Amino acid sequence: TLPASAPLETNATSAGVTTAGAVAGGDVGSCAWPGEAAVEAVVGEAASAACVGRESAEARALCGQSHTAARGAGNDVLDGEALNTLGGIELEAGALAVARQHFLDAGELGGRSRALRARVEQNLGILANIQGDFDEALAFA
Repeated sequence: TLPASAPLETNATSAGVTTAGAVAGGDVGSCAWPGEAAVEAVVGEAASAACVGRESAEARALCGQSHTAARGAGNDVLDGEALNTLGGIELEAGALAVARQHFLDAGELGGRSRALRARVEQNLGILANIQGDFDEALAFA
C-alpha cells in the first residue's frame, strides 16, 4: 500500500499518451479521506497495466474501480486521473471517440489540478494529431 502522500507521476504509453501512475514520495496534496491513497494506487496500477501491455480489460477494470471510489468520495481530481488513464487505454485500443470523451470528462472533473489539466490537454493534442487534425493538435500544444 502506498503512503498517504503518494503523488501521481506521469507515465507514457506506447502511443505517447500521458497517464497518472502512483509512485511513493512527493506530494499531490494530503489525502483528505480514508482510502484516498488506495484509489491513487489503483489508478497507478491501471496506468502500469496499460503501459506494460497487460490486458486492457484488467486495466479498464482497475480504472473503473478507482473512478467509482473517487466519485463516491467526491474527489474530482482522482476521478479525473482515472478517466484520463481510461482514455489512454481506449486510445491504445483504437477507440478514438471513446478516448476523446474520457479525456474531456477528465479535464472537466479535474481541471483544478494543473498537472492533470496539462496531461489531458497533451492527450487531446496527441489524439487530434492521430486523427490528422493538426490545427486542433496545435491548439493543445
